[in-house]
Amino acid sequence: MDKMARLILGLGLSLLFSLSGQAEFNYQFQGMEYNFLYRNSYVLNNAYITTESDFSLHPVWLNLGAGLELDSTEGGLRRYFIEERLKISERNSIVVRLNHLEYPTWEVGVNFVNLYFQRTLNRLNWALGLSYSAVNLTDYSNPIRFEPYLDQYRLIYSVSYGFSFYQDKLEFRIGGENFTRFENYGYDHLGPFFELDWQATKQARVKAKIDLRVVGIGTGLPTLERETVMLGLEWRNPAKPEAK
Repeated sequence: MDKMARLILGLGLSLLFSLSGQAEFNYQFQGMEYNFLYRNSYVLNNAYITTESDFSLHPVWLNLGAGLELDSTEGGLRRYFIEERLKISERNSIVVRLNHLEYPTWEVGVNFVNLYFQRTLNRLNWALGLSYSAVNLTDYSNPIRFEPYLDQYRLIYSVSYGFSFYQDKLEFRIGGENFTRFENYGYDHLGPFFELDWQATKQARVKAKIDLRVVGIGTGLPTLERETVMLGLEWRNPAKPEAK
């Protein structure tokens, strides 16, 4: 990682630790998610299993998350992440996340640092920020190695709009994004996603999602490069009542 990126990360961590040092800690497990994915593309047609969990040490300053993606077709770990979410308010957050992607067969790894602002409304959700990434060819499994000659910065975004129906137990959401908690897409990988959620219980939600990635839009020859189908189960722990 170059000096500027190291300086930005150091200043952000220093500010976080100084603020959190003034807060009272109270651990709470916030929830978990389990998903099955199938990605169909020209290069790979594999099935994946992802699992992620979130917990809080402080409702504002320290809200941590982590996730793993396993390749169930070829076997082995493919992606993982760890993140910190600073909750400015109930609907506004600043997220910093370290993502790692690796291809053991080719001995290639990619590391990402994502920093973005996220806003969640009743129907409209959006996020905007910056991503720093680097391809790792010498030590591909190292999640904190950033080789400067293969690094780059990218703008990241996500926007979606949801419709609730059937007594608000079903929600259909349509949107576009160039990143998720697990994955960062390239500049030329554009396309919509469609998601249907069913609130099975107060804590449990069943999810189905289709994501389409299209390349070649700028050249006049758009092609569907990849399809991703996801089925998942999300469970959220009820928030603890605030102390009087």
